[in-house]
Amino acid sequence: MVADTAQCAGFEVVAFADDGRVGTRVVGIETIAGRPDALAAAVAHYDAAVVVALGSNELRRDIQGKLAQVGVPIATVIH
Repeated sequence: MVADTAQCAGFEVVAFADDGRVGTRVVGIETIAGRPDALAAAVAHYDAAVVVALGSNELRRDIQGKLAQVGVPIATVIH
């Protein structure tokens, strides 16, 4: 749902991050590792930002904080 909303808002979805599905494709989009260092490398490669799409506010805030510590830009998609 968040990916669809992002695409409708003009974002290009280049990858999903999921440590449990690395190397697979979800609706035709590559899945990469979700570790902060891996996302920092992907962001630099794609010149992109990350949307942390998790239902738990606490977990989302924690992950966004870890990503910010390694310089990963965070984008917001409201759906």
